[in-house]
Amino acid sequence: MKKIGIITTSCVKSGTYGCNYGAALQGYALVRQLRDLGYDAYDINYLSEFEYRPQQYNPVVRTLRRVKMLFSLQLVKGKIEQFLDRKNLKINNEKFMKFVEKNRLTYNNGQFYTLSELKDISKDFYAFITGSDVVWNPYLRKNQNDPGYFLDFTTGATKRISYAASFGVTTLPETSKKTLKALLSKFDAISIREQSGAKLIKDETGMDVPVVLDPTLLLAPEKYLDIEKTLSDLPQEYIAVYKFGDIPHTEEKIKEISQKLNLPVVYIPSGKTKDYDVRYDVGPCEFVYIIKHAKLVISDSFHCSVFCLINHTDFLTFYRTLPDGGKDLNARMVDLLETVHLSERLVKPGEEIAYDKLFATDFSESDLIIRKLREKSLQYLKNALED
Repeated sequence: MKKIGIITTSCVKSGTYGCNYGAALQGYALVRQLRDLGYDAYDINYLSEFEYRPQQYNPVVRTLRRVKMLFSLQLVKGKIEQFLDRKNLKINNEKFMKFVEKNRLTYNNGQFYTLSELKDISKDFYAFITGSDVVWNPYLRKNQNDPGYFLDFTTGATKRISYAASFGVTTLPETSKKTLKALLSKFDAISIREQSGAKLIKDETGMDVPVVLDPTLLLAPEKYLDIEKTLSDLPQEYIAVYKFGDIPHTEEKIKEISQKLNLPVVYIPSGKTKDYDVRYDVGPCEFVYIIKHAKLVISDSFHCSVFCLINHTDFLTFYRTLPDGGKDLNARMVDLLETVHLSERLVKPGEEIAYDKLFATDFSESDLIIRKLREKSLQYLKNALED
């Protein structure tokens, strides 16, 4: 069986995916789809020099970093909050670890690999795939194109493929523009997740690349029944909230909607919910269940919006950041909802809520669009992997 390694988003606590539901579920979906196609697929924990990982440093360097942190009030505050909430965070982290272990998602029991170590093992793989999620966002990596996420370590005949890679932004810093074309020219097949990303590549390199579905939409909806897990003690009817941004307008509207509908709010852990009664016992499997059974979902998350589409759950997607000349993090959600002709579910900063349309989402057209794109995306993946 041909072996495929996937380089995708990582996190300090548990390696690939970390405690991010969208990252975990898109990672699961691509691995599952590749295995269903007959490949031996795994996500690989990548130690990037542009992203801090405690595993990268010896005790002396870690100590120096902690001393330096003392001069940053924001970092100190964050560490204190983590310490006070360590019991809940441990519960949440264990849910993710069990999900990864049960589904055998990571290569070599989750071992971390540096760029040079990836080069050493690349000869053992038939292909490497980068994607999905914001693997190509330079603003998250010191304004650089991270060579690991661009698979700039493969050797010999090992295929180099991107599947639904995402920039997540609509402009690039000059430092990343300089190396983008050279890095992309080495790929055997390139696909991108958003139209905005395809435009970036066209503008900067002249290349025309296809737009394909995020892995969570590539996987047939019924296959999520294999992992969905019931969560006890949920209200009979509730609003599910999963958000990362801190725009005051979003929080105001969450409270307003809850009061008008007289529905309780179930907060899903995201790092921005420390002031609320959060359900830390929610792992990726429970996340799928909560979104599926909610009366309404409010989020500023791309993948949360995706699972609303999959499950036909009424939803509102708020902007995560204020518009900022293409550097904001809203492009993913905007492109997604435009693609499936549901832009009316997007709430911009300052907008009022159309209560008469809150529970009137028509998913028939979006279903048809997604079905056609799924066929096209799956064919792209099959073609890219052919000998």
